Amino acid sequence: MRSNKGIMLGATLALLMAGGAAQAAGPYAGFSLGYQDIDVDIGYGPFSTEGVSGSGTSFRAVIGYDSFNVAAPFLIGIEANIAQGGAKSSASIGSLKSTISAEESYGIAARFGGYVSEEVAAYGLLGYQRTSFEQRLGVFSDDANFDGLRLGAGVDFRVAPQLDLRAQYARTWYNSRTFDGVKYDPEESTFEVGVIYRF
Repeated sequence: MRSNKGIMLGATLALLMAGGAAQAAGPYAGFSLGYQDIDVDIGYGPFSTEGVSGSGTSFRAVIGYDSFNVAAPFLIGIEANIAQGGAKSSASIGSLKSTISAEESYGIAARFGGYVSEEVAAYGLLGYQRTSFEQRLGVFSDDANFDGLRLGAGVDFRVAPQLDLRAQYARTWYNSRTFDGVKYDPEESTFEVGVIYRF
């Protein structure tokens, strides 16, 4: 009797998990607005300035696909994004003023997590991001792409059968590059709130 009850309970839990998984599996698209902070180490000859920070607003659009078939009831997905940054960081290097500004960005990331309740899914984020930064030294300026490792975490809140609200934090560590003798080594943090529509 106890064995039958255990089997019935296990089957019920499996059905509930599968139902929640099926409800959210598949393609989706969305957008978010956020707060962007960049932290840049700048070096020019014998001069260097560490941790030069600046902040601004950002916009991001995403498309993705979630699957529960690989490791049900856990979420595994892939997501692509395009973004527009607004953060700007400035510092004095010797007698010159150096400024670096975040501009357009795009990337791809894997999502992994699971449901903590019927309406709430928590996930981690691991991906690649490429961002264009404008570097300005005195009256000279240049644009260049920086590649980085992006790590983050977020929560999706189900508010309607096909609609989620999302809150997400991510940090990106970019490669360093040198322009006109000035070395830039940027990092980026973002906190975003957005809307996800599931097809």
